[in-house]
Amino acid sequence: MDSKLIDKEIAARCKGKLTEKRIKMCSIAREMKMSQNSIYQKMLGNSPLTVSELATIAAICRFTREDVNFIIFGM
Repeated sequence: MDSKLIDKEIAARCKGKLTEKRIKMCSIAREMKMSQNSIYQKMLGNSPLTVSELATIAAICRFTREDVNFIIFGM
């Protein structure tokens, strides 16, 4: 599978979890000391989320292990 497609799928699932938990991307950007544009690009899948970024987002949002598995693997 194309890595760009995988990046977009992971980003969409992550964005969905943020929406589900009513967490704004601007809050994530502020906590991660990133520009809002950078986090938006990552949530659109235009820039890949790194493992450490995803781990930081998971910690900030208190995602469960199941949430993280869903974001990464879609299950």
